[in-house]
Amino acid sequence: MKEELKLFKKKDLCDMMGVSIGKVDGLIKENKIRYIKIGKNVRFREADISSYLQRNYKEERI
Repeated sequence: MKEELKLFKKKDLCDMMGVSIGKVDGLIKENKIRYIKIGKNVRFREADISSYLQRNYKEERI
């Protein structure tokens, strides 16, 4: 059985990351996060969101 592909809207991503729409637009413009374009709509795969967050995770320094 195939796994269902879950896509997130920009607003969903903003809420998940606690950032503004402008920040997400900047990430898109700078090609820092992968996205899918469906007509005029932009969607994000869960795997791409996780990948972005892992690449930008910084360990706390003590």
